[in-house]
Amino acid sequence: MPIIKEHQYLSDRKEEFSHFNPCERNEAYLDGLLLNPNASERDRRYFFQWDDINKSYFANYMIGVQRVQGEELVIEPKIESIDFMKMFSICLNSGIVADDFSKIYGINLDSKPIETSVNFSSSITPLLIVHFLQLVKDIVSKGLKADYIQKNENIKKVKGKIDISKHIQKNIINQNYDRVYCKYMERSVNNPENRLLKKTLLFSQQFIIRMKGNESFKTLYQTINYCLSHFENVDDQIEIWEIRNTKNSSLYKNYGEAIKIAKIILRHFDYSINNIQKRKEKVPEFWIDMPLLYEHYVLGLLKRDYGNAIAYQKSGWFGWRPDFLHKKEQIIMDTKYMPQLKWNGITGDIVGQLAGYSRVTSFTHALGVDDETVIPCLILYPTTSAEAVNFHFDKSKSLIEQANKTSHITKFYKLAVPLPKLKNK
Repeated sequence: MPIIKEHQYLSDRKEEFSHFNPCERNEAYLDGLLLNPNASERDRRYFFQWDDINKSYFANYMIGVQRVQGEELVIEPKIESIDFMKMFSICLNSGIVADDFSKIYGINLDSKPIETSVNFSSSITPLLIVHFLQLVKDIVSKGLKADYIQKNENIKKVKGKIDISKHIQKNIINQNYDRVYCKYMERSVNNPENRLLKKTLLFSQQFIIRMKGNESFKTLYQTINYCLSHFENVDDQIEIWEIRNTKNSSLYKNYGEAIKIAKIILRHFDYSINNIQKRKEKVPEFWIDMPLLYEHYVLGLLKRDYGNAIAYQKSGWFGWRPDFLHKKEQIIMDTKYMPQLKWNGITGDIVGQLAGYSRVTSFTHALGVDDETVIPCLILYPTTSAEAVNFHFDKSKSLIEQANKTSHITKFYKLAVPLPKLKNK
């Protein structure tokens, strides 16, 4: 099984492929292995792509496992021991919408599980759970889905219709003349959809408890408790056949993705709420878009430390969208998931991209600067460092004061925002 690092050429592991030739353009993968063929051109993700100059396929900044002509291909992070739970929890509090979260990753549980020596367990399940929590937070903010369900009760006052046969059986024969057996319709949130969500919330709670030593535990545990507080009138029992048959209602469109992710989580663990530890160290085909994950992680950090001063992906002329505008400090910022920027200078295409942003009037007006002002441009890139476990921006300094100036380019800077690392790693 070939194991490739992010942005590595597949030809470096040519001898490890049995059938697939990474140095020969394949008809099935002309441009590369497209992960989401139904997405717009802007949102398309490739697991690997063809490089016509070097005559080889190369891995993008995607991690995961995919089958390529019957063989398994693993792409692992360049940076080891990333605390994915920390990254996902920061994303959760960044204001990211569920639709954007779903673009960060893909998982195919219908695929045959793949056994690999690379430990992906720290990324798949936390990712699914955090995405699920984001969806449920949205649901409870709008109110739980309620249905009319039939209830049958032996009560003191007539409600609905009297069930004559049951009334005779329960009351007349037994001389319970102060009771009447009725059947009636009652609006209730105790439906299969909500029971499925509650079951998955309880599973998620148990999973998070096992990660108590993680820096993200408190935030995630509070989020779960907040969500569960809205399910007090919902049972936590649901049969496997109900899980499989639970469908989305057209009247509650926000339930669709949450139900889908809930089924994935429970199916991933054989539908058992008590089976927190998977029995086999195997993973389905999946992928994570590391540049997009890093972008939302940085957004979460910026929002946490600078609040509403940060504008995210403001649309401008020609569809241009810088990642961030810092309205208070009047800076244009972009994330580049390129660890090599720690040692290398900023390339001309990056300079051209941000310089273009700094000349768009909708961005200059949003920053409150005139046409004569040279706007500072800041590149945010990943590293690992001693501060990576619990990184914060230094709010006693401006972002520019925290950054390194790029030589030969006016008001161009780069600033390392480290990826969080697991402790003791």
